[in-house]
Amino acid sequence: MHRFNINEAVATATPYAVAVLAFATDFLFQQGILCYRVEHEIRLLDVHHGDRRERLLDLYEIIPWLDSGLVATSVDPVNQVTLLYFQEEILVFRLEGSGGQSSWLIAIDTAVRQTRRTRLLLQRPIPSSTPIFVRHTRSYLWYDTFTATHGLQGRWLCYGVDMTTNEFIAVDFDCAVGWEIGRTLCFEMYQDHLYAVSTRATSDDDEHSSFYHWSCYSPRQKDQKWSGRIWRREHRKGPINEMWMRLSIQFDESTGRPTITECRREWPGGNSENHPTNYLQSLYTPAELRPKYPEGDIKRPSWSDSFSEATRGPEMFQLDSNRPKKRLPRNCHPEYENDDPNQRQEFIAAHTKYHCYHLGASTFFDLVTDSAS
Repeated sequence: MHRFNINEAVATATPYAVAVLAFATDFLFQQGILCYRVEHEIRLLDVHHGDRRERLLDLYEIIPWLDSGLVATSVDPVNQVTLLYFQEEILVFRLEGSGGQSSWLIAIDTAVRQTRRTRLLLQRPIPSSTPIFVRHTRSYLWYDTFTATHGLQGRWLCYGVDMTTNEFIAVDFDCAVGWEIGRTLCFEMYQDHLYAVSTRATSDDDEHSSFYHWSCYSPRQKDQKWSGRIWRREHRKGPINEMWMRLSIQFDESTGRPTITECRREWPGGNSENHPTNYLQSLYTPAELRPKYPEGDIKRPSWSDSFSEATRGPEMFQLDSNRPKKRLPRNCHPEYENDDPNQRQEFIAAHTKYHCYHLGASTFFDLVTDSAS
């Protein structure tokens, strides 16, 4: 019922609780925990359980404890902190270096009744002022940093850390092309495995079609990686308004399966109008991949998009590049079902601060600045 209420609140734009943080410098909201920074304090509030007391982390106590070298500079290190991710009581933030110093990736256990000795779970140097992606559980932490080589060209360096043994894992994701996370590239963690999906390839091997290029890396079996591609669209369908593209991996609430979710605006046939449409594509789980390819597959097979609920399973996988004869209706959701322009509500990009597709509620979500106010 709780999940249903959340989805209904999103779908009908009628939230049953509203909070305003007008004084927060940075914030995260994950697993019902509101994590935000005010000056030198990081505060955590359990919203779902109605807590009235916040847990506090004093950065003036934490940062000198780290071997970061920032305490010797004139820059206030508190202003160099960026919150990245919060999961299972573990907070990960970035401590930006200054004056040529390295940045640091910090993971701190915020659970109650933890001793000072076990609070610091991770401290690793990372490149300064580069895009970064972080996901973790209490078992593993994955992070990816982008290193530019020529302008916007470069490569993603992916690393994993076993939180129990502190073993370091380096991953080479050849499918991770592009630098715009959330537009042409996305990462996600599923059952401790790292998934990467890109709409671009290092070489365009098909002049007529576009594919999702994906990889899945297992942290427990050394060098066990699966990769492939799934049909995305035909180029003849028309150009895409890349300003509105949103790419992510979300989880189907009914099956728990990781699902590629892409919201894009297309000009069908080169027409002047373009409207948002969301496309879904299920990814294969490690439980399905491992029996079929126990050693991992590094040849990037062309996985077909044309499997149904009745044929899902390792024994039914088709390693071919056949394009589906038609796109299943359940995998395609246009924002507007009719062509009547009076029934539409459009926003310009300059006023749209955030937009996405909520898979659980099957709803397009736009956060827009009201210019009239």
